[in-house]
Amino acid sequence: MKKIESPFYFRYDFNVKEYHIKYSSLFEVTQGGPEIGNLSINDTLIPKMRFGGPSLYEDDFLYLPLFLRKLCVSGFVLCKIDLKSLNVVFISKKVYELIDLIEIEEGKIFFYTDLNQKNIEIAYIG
Repeated sequence: MKKIESPFYFRYDFNVKEYHIKYSSLFEVTQGGPEIGNLSINDTLIPKMRFGGPSLYEDDFLYLPLFLRKLCVSGFVLCKIDLKSLNVVFISKKVYELIDLIEIEEGKIFFYTDLNQKNIEIAYIG
C-alpha cells in the first residue's frame, strides 16, 4: 500500500488522543521542496523551531522531522516531542536532505531519505 502523506503533503491540523497538533506559517524549504512551519500542541507554540511532516505518534511522543539551518549545513534531523512536557529531543545526529517517516516498530523508526522512497534509514527511539 502506498503512503498517502509525504514531506510535501501531510496533515496540518489533527488530534492524537487529547492533544491537538497544528502547523502554521508553512512554506517550502526550496521551490517544490518539502514544507516546514511552526508547530503548536494544544495551542502552545514550540518556539524557534520549524518542523516538517509527516509525523508519527507512539506513547505520548510525536516523531517528526525538524529543519535546521546553520552556517554550513541545512536539512532535517529526526526528533521526538514529549507531548506532556513539550520537550524536543534529537534522535538522529545526521542531517538529511529529506526525512519521510514510514513507521515505528519494536523501538525503531523507519524513514526514507530520498524522493524516490528507495533509501531507508532506521533510528532507535528508546
